[in-house]
Amino acid sequence: MKYVVVFEQAPNNWCAFVPDLPGCVAAADTFEETKEMIREAIEFHIEAYVEDDEALPAHTCVDAAVVEVNVPEGARFAEPEYPLWEPEEREAAEVAD
Repeated sequence: MKYVVVFEQAPNNWCAFVPDLPGCVAAADTFEETKEMIREAIEFHIEAYVEDDEALPAHTCVDAAVVEVNVPEGARFAEPEYPLWEPEEREAAEVAD
């Protein structure tokens, strides 16, 4: 089974959460570590539901995407306080999986 996972970069680490599994979160120093930890967290969450003989939450997130939108001229964005991963680096990491 596949779950949609949201990854966020913070100043000193990465974090991830699963919208379909409330409370299922992970954080680590690197993207790769966070990806492994969230996989383990998902499995742990599912095992807990099974052990407690509870139904898993409805699986409603079936896909995720980056959506391009028009931003009004003059809109300003705050500068991050830390360097962000460049999209090319993320794509290269995803291809290596």
